[in-house]
Amino acid sequence: MDMEIINKLHFYSFNPAKEVDEKDFRALELIINRPLPLSYKEFYIANNGGRIKENFFYRNPNDEFETFIVNDFYHIDSNEENDKYGNNIFTIIKNRNWKNWKKCKILPWGHDGSNNLLYLDFKDEEPKVYADFYDEGEEGVLLADSIEDFLLKLREDPDGQII
Repeated sequence: MDMEIINKLHFYSFNPAKEVDEKDFRALELIINRPLPLSYKEFYIANNGGRIKENFFYRNPNDEFETFIVNDFYHIDSNEENDKYGNNIFTIIKNRNWKNWKKCKILPWGHDGSNNLLYLDFKDEEPKVYADFYDEGEEGVLLADSIEDFLLKLREDPDGQII
C-alpha cells in the first residue's frame, strides 16, 4: 500500500500509546488461520487504531445519505488487560462471541457512532471492507474492495469536525 494514503489521515484521539508488534499480528493470524496482508500491517504500524479527521466514507459519491462515518478504528493489543475502553480487536472478538473465527475469516476494524461494525473480510488475498448495519439484515454491505480503496475515499465531515 502507498504509505502516503495512510499518512494523509489525521489521527487525533484515542490512539493508544502501545505500538503494534509482531506478537500482536501473530495472535490475530492464529484467529483467522492465515497470514495478515501487508496493507493491514502497514495501517496498524502507522497508527494503532483511533479516531481520524477524515472519517466520512461515501458509499455512493452522488448520494450524501449513503455514508459510513467511522467513529473509531479498533486498536490491537494481544494483552487484553491493557484495554481500558473496549476498543481492542481481541476484546471485540471475545465479546462478539462468534463461534468459529477460523471459518468466517473476518476481523473487526472499527465502528460508527451507532456501533455498526466496520470489518475486513479475509476470504481473498487482499481483504474487502464491509459494514455490518444492525438494521439491514444478515449480510454485510460491501464498502470497498481493499483497505487502500477504503482509505482513499475517506473525507472530512462536510459540516466540520464533531468530537
